[in-house]
Amino acid sequence: MQTFDVVIVGGGIVGLTQALALKNSGLSVAVVDGLLSKGMPNGAPLLRVSALTLASQTVLQNIGAWQHLDPARMSRYENMSVWDQDSFANIKFTSNQVPNSELGYVLENQVIRHALWLQAEQSDFIQLLVPKKIQNIVFGQQECFISLDDASHLTARLVIGADGANSIVKKQANLVETFWDYEQQAIVATIKTKLAHQHIARQVFTSHGPLAFLPLWDDYHCSIVWSQDVDKAEQLMALSKSEFEKELTVAFDAKARFMRISQRQTSLSLKNAVCATMA
Repeated sequence: MQTFDVVIVGGGIVGLTQALALKNSGLSVAVVDGLLSKGMPNGAPLLRVSALTLASQTVLQNIGAWQHLDPARMSRYENMSVWDQDSFANIKFTSNQVPNSELGYVLENQVIRHALWLQAEQSDFIQLLVPKKIQNIVFGQQECFISLDDASHLTARLVIGADGANSIVKKQANLVETFWDYEQQAIVATIKTKLAHQHIARQVFTSHGPLAFLPLWDDYHCSIVWSQDVDKAEQLMALSKSEFEKELTVAFDAKARFMRISQRQTSLSLKNAVCATMA
């Protein structure tokens, strides 16, 4: 049986960031996850991306992960343009308003996770227990007892659940969840445009939900995140590429000409959840 001060269940971006943030705590840390790192991606942009602010950049620098990011897969955004489709409301931000040459970066999630993974592998206080899954957790008064799917066992003074919406930690701890269902889905895709994105992040608020265009490392590619009511999202997903392009052009107020649209994917219904107390 292995003993740790902290066991983090979930080795995604959140779990690995939390593990690395404990570097000066003097605590021993284990991260349990069912998936190994997929490495740095190559080829066409992946669909799942994140926009990092300068504050997020500072966090990644402080925990040592920023140095592992692949510059060839990073896109800075120097300006932001946000407007409302049904009114004259609009606002713009530029990097001239901050003491930096950019407002932030857009990166594929796999790039971020692999950078965190590399730093965690090099950290003496972190043990990566992968690919392994939690079978059972028993919460005692002084420590937690954890069983893994390879028949090994762990103990920890603290267990952190960073394993997503269907968290086994939440279930095993009988945490009461309160949530608000917005009854929306987010459509994600990669768009090739005729004109370069000029490192501008753009977002329009429509009557059914916001549509964001995030500039990628290729000057002519953007990642879109289009939040829609569930019924509308299903209708959009059922359209052909040409029909979807027409709908996208209208929603974006014809501010771009699209050359190619990748495969589309949707997220789960968007929710806001809070795990409150132990039952």
